Amino acid sequence: MKPMLLPVVLLAIAACTPPGPSTCKLTDATTCTNGLVCERVTGEGNPYCVQPVQLSGTVKVFGGTAAIGNAEIIAVDSKGIAIGPMVKSDSDGTWTMRVVADRSDLKGAPIFRTVSLRVQAQDHFAFPSVIRTAQPIDMSGATAASTDKPWIFASALTDVTLTVLPDGEKGNKGVAGTLELATTDAALVVLEGASRHYATVADSTGAFHLMNVIPGAYKAQAYAKGVNFTAVDVTAAAGAESTGVSVKKDAAATMTATITGSVQLVPGSNGAGTSVVLFPASTFSEALTRGERVPGLRAPESGTPNLTGQYTISGIPNGAYVAVVASDNDGNVRDPDPAIAMAQIARVIVTAGAGDNNPVFKVAGAIETVSPGAADAVEEVAGTPTFTWKPFDGATVYELSVYTQQGTLTWGKLGILEVKNAQGNVTQAYEGPMLKPGVVYQWRLMARGALLKPVSLTEDLKGLFSVK
Repeated sequence: MKPMLLPVVLLAIAACTPPGPSTCKLTDATTCTNGLVCERVTGEGNPYCVQPVQLSGTVKVFGGTAAIGNAEIIAVDSKGIAIGPMVKSDSDGTWTMRVVADRSDLKGAPIFRTVSLRVQAQDHFAFPSVIRTAQPIDMSGATAASTDKPWIFASALTDVTLTVLPDGEKGNKGVAGTLELATTDAALVVLEGASRHYATVADSTGAFHLMNVIPGAYKAQAYAKGVNFTAVDVTAAAGAESTGVSVKKDAAATMTATITGSVQLVPGSNGAGTSVVLFPASTFSEALTRGERVPGLRAPESGTPNLTGQYTISGIPNGAYVAVVASDNDGNVRDPDPAIAMAQIARVIVTAGAGDNNPVFKVAGAIETVSPGAADAVEEVAGTPTFTWKPFDGATVYELSVYTQQGTLTWGKLGILEVKNAQGNVTQAYEGPMLKPGVVYQWRLMARGALLKPVSLTEDLKGLFSVK
């Protein structure tokens, strides 16, 4: 009888052995079960069913611990393309989002990928803003508690804080609609008004929502590299959502423009190079010299700023733009001297696929910010701030300005002498009106040299702070 036992034992072992990973179809979610998702795997000819990758975080009030429920979160990849539908935060401010991610092996480990977040909520300023930037999140840092659990990524970068709107701007509703969008399109949706704008991106389904819109007449327009859209008239109503807005591609406008200009790096600038960005004019803040970015309308199109001479930006859709040099944290700034022939900022109008300007720029080295806000993140300070910076070669006096994140001037001081402290830095205490907790401010400098000629500035994305 013993010879008969071996097949029975083998059969029992086979029955207890879990099946290996199964193949699936990327276009058919039903080919994976038990919570698994279909993803590409490096080195494999077919996609496989694996545990999902999820982003997890919180949304809270800036400068506090209060949770923000029902906030809307969209994740975009490094090209600005939405990688999934919008999700909402729970009442405790927590949220979870499934992220599509290629895998390195059949265990499902996600491959390096960067995403960033866009977040908005009722009665709060949206994030990111003109000066508050969204940092890239490396999804390869996701971990799984076990082989039958999802891969989760959560860090300080997925915990987002939103600043509260002024009392007079609370209670307004939103504008919602759809954007005609291919899966390979990265578009900025802008609600353009006479005195203000609201910007967002559509999620992977093409749906978009702009919150806290002050009632009035607007145009809904989309900007995408290589694509023209037709603007839609929108009336934002008081006390009610404006829905059903449909922004479609302009079938009759198939041409987009290319501009070619140059940058000149002067002695003292960072020789590694700089960048040139086109901002839609409707989103541009003259005070902050920045606007909302359209994915791809930058030279270089992505990556580290490296322009040292000629540049090209292609695929520019019809519209009005402001071209700005050195808008990244690259150690460089646009030359602030208004007497120079090379523009500090430049206007570009694109009509019928042709631009009317090929801007050239002169670039100087930036004044180095020490504190607060030496990085492009908001630094919290206690009490009255003291602004500290490194002396700029050739400067005799400095002008200091403090703005809110909307570009409203809070306080300014002219003619600050270059008196160094024990560390060899220059300082100036804040002397303006009381600063409000929970508000993001930015301080900026201009250095003046011989004959009070402007010679340099602090960088556009530094000097962000708030007070406790």
